[in-house]
Amino acid sequence: MVNDAVGNLLQFDLFGKPDHLAVQLSLPSSPVHSNGRWDEALKQVVWETDIEDGTNASHFPFSCYASWAQADQEFQKTHFGKVVLTGDELTQYCLWRSQSG
Repeated sequence: MVNDAVGNLLQFDLFGKPDHLAVQLSLPSSPVHSNGRWDEALKQVVWETDIEDGTNASHFPFSCYASWAQADQEFQKTHFGKVVLTGDELTQYCLWRSQSG
C-alpha cells in the first residue's frame, strides 16, 4: 500500500511533466528571419518548447530556423562608396546571386 502511494507520487512528479527543449544559436547580429526569439544581451536566437511523449504527440516535431546576413562593409564602401545592402535586402541579393550562377 505504501509502495503504491510512493510509486504514484513519483510517477506524477517525474513523468507528469513534458520534457523541455531549449536551443541557443550565437550570432554576430540578429537574424533576418527566424521562428526563435532574439536575445540582444546574449546575442543569441533562442528556441524553447515542451516535448510531448511520442505516444501522445498531437503536433509535428519541433523545428528551428534562422537566416542572417552580415554585410562586408569595407567591400561595399570600396565598390559603392557606402554600405548599400544590409538585412533582408542583402539576403535577397545573395539568394538571387547564388541562383544565377
